[in-house]
Parts: sequence; C-alpha cells; structure tokens
Amino acid sequence: MAHLARPKRAARGLLIESVKAIANQSELPSIPIDLEPYWVDCALFSGLGPLIAHKLLDVGTAVPAELADSIRPAAAMHLLHLAVLRIIRNALDAAGVRWLVFKGPAVAEQFYEAPSARTYSDLDILIHPADFERGLTALLQGPARLIDQNWFLISEREQGEITLAIGATVIDLHWHFFSSALTRSTFQLDICRTFDHACTTTLGGVEMTVLDTADTVIFLATHAVLSGGHRLKWMFDFHCAAASLNVPNDVIRKRIREYNVELLVSVMASRTAAFLGTDAPVEHGHHPWLALSRLASRAAPPESEFLNAYTARALFSATRTSTRNSVVQFVRNAVRLARTGSNRRSHVVDRSILHLPGGTEADRRRWLDMVASHG
Repeated sequence: MAHLARPKRAARGLLIESVKAIANQSELPSIPIDLEPYWVDCALFSGLGPLIAHKLLDVGTAVPAELADSIRPAAAMHLLHLAVLRIIRNALDAAGVRWLVFKGPAVAEQFYEAPSARTYSDLDILIHPADFERGLTALLQGPARLIDQNWFLISEREQGEITLAIGATVIDLHWHFFSSALTRSTFQLDICRTFDHACTTTLGGVEMTVLDTADTVIFLATHAVLSGGHRLKWMFDFHCAAASLNVPNDVIRKRIREYNVELLVSVMASRTAAFLGTDAPVEHGHHPWLALSRLASRAAPPESEFLNAYTARALFSATRTSTRNSVVQFVRNAVRLARTGSNRRSHVVDRSILHLPGGTEADRRRWLDMVASHG
C-alpha cells in the first residue's frame, strides 16, 4: 500500500544503519517510536532479528519483544543442525570421505559473537568429487533420505549438488560451490583446491573440517553476488569473514585471481563498503561493470524486497569474469525477466522439479561419473 511505503523505506534505512553500527562497533541509531514496528518487521524479514537483539542486549537497551523472541528459535535451530552435523560426520568419516561443512553453522560459530545471532535453515556439505559417490552412499545407507530424485534432470543439467534430509533437516550435498554447469564452465574454479586449503575448527564442541578464512571470504562473495546481492545479511557475513582474515592480503588476492572470480568479489566488496562502511583486502580494479554495479547499488539498496521495490538481482547475478561477459549475461537475464517475470539469479533450476522421481539408473550412473571426473 502506498501509505506504508514511506515508513517502510525509512525503517529499511534504519536497519542498514543498525547493521552498519554493529559492523563498526559503534552506537546503534535511535529508532523513532512510530517507526519501531516497521524497523522490527524489516529486521525479522531480513533474517537479522537475532543479530540486532543480541546487540541491544549487549548494550543494555530494551529489546522489542519480537526481536527478543527471535533469538530462541535461532538458537534451537543451530543446536539441531549441530546434532545432525555430528551424525553426518560419523557417517562420512567412517566411509573415509574427504568433506567439509560451509556456510550455516561454520559461519555462525566462527564469525559471529553468538551463533544464535545468525539465522540459517539448512546444512551445506561439500564432498571431494572423487569421494562423492562413496559419501552419498554412506549417507543414504545410514541416516539420510533422498529428496532430489529426478536423475534425468540431475544428470542432464549436471547439477553441482543434490538435496538430502535427516529428520526435518535439509542437507545440500555439494561436490562444487556452483550448482549450474554453465557457471562452472564460466569461472573454471577448481573445487579440489579448496580441500588443499581446508582447516579444522570446533563447531559445537566437535572438531570439523571447514573452509579456511580466505576461501570463506571468496565463497561468501561469489554466492551472494550470483544470488543477486540483495540481502544485507550476506554483506554482514562477508564483512565478518573478511575482518577475521589471518593471511596476508597478497595471499587472498592471488587466490581470487586463481579462482577467476576477481569481478565477483570486487562487486561484493564494493557493495559491502557502500552500505556497511567496511573494507576488504580486495583490489577493485577499474572495470566498467564495477562502476555500473555501484550505480545500481544506489538505486537498489539491500532489503529492497521488503518494499517490493527494485532489487537489481538480474544485474548483480549477471556478474561474470569481465565487463563484456557480464553485459551479455545481463541481457540474457533481462530477457528472461521480461518473458517470465522471474527476478531470480540466472540458470537456477526449480528445485521442486528435482524432487519428483524420474530417469533411470543409467542417468544416475552418468551423473556420478561426471562428478567423479572432476576429482
């Protein structure tokens, strides 16, 4: 409704300022009483309710009931996922599989002051391509059940992940960061290198293998931009990981170049700097596409979905290895948007289609052989 647009826009701006203050360890902005309900709604909509609530508790400020109530389910979900992660660990370690956990609990435990300050809904597990079939078999013969069952589409699209579940917990089982075969061919990121860099840490009191901080920074940036770059939580994740880097700047810059994701990471670093006022050790360069993304950022601040406004997802998700390639992809995205009305990232399969049984054992075999060929 038109009469709600102004207070919701103001509340969105206050949320950005609030998260910026947390990122810079400065004082939170004062929230006018008439805007507080909209500010709370925007915080919850963005998944940042628990983060804001924790900060208010830390400084001894009264916490709106809805924000305070958001901490408990976030904490409960984290504990549930840690329990499932232990089950996964036992199954995969017993099978002698090389694997690691990323996103979700790894980010919450390593980079947030309290894990319950970060919301997430599923578990992302990366298995070395050479070990993927063995890992998948170990999980399906043990605690997990298969959600994605359309082997014809999985094989035809050369999916970079498959969905399982343990109880009510959804598991995205990856053999690559990029689910789309076209995206993988564009960036040619050697996923096996991430296992060379992997390290161990303690998650919920149990030792787990995770991405090292440099690869975490890179993955958070690539995932955010290819997903549309429209969420403030992604920017805060990126800031937290970048602030925790324990390697020289030239090391992460070299790795970004090796992974062929310079423009992706630069766009994320630029967008994060614009809204959170923090810098990452990334060489932005002088790409015209980067300049265009900065202009788009002004027209499409994060959480524009809260206002049903322009999010620029079609533009940010078009970022590729060069300005030329990005422009070509943006045109494709724009045509797709005009034809279908979908403003999602490019080349995303409707995952619900994969849940329906389809294909044959030959399709399944073809996909698993393709995965193994990358190991």
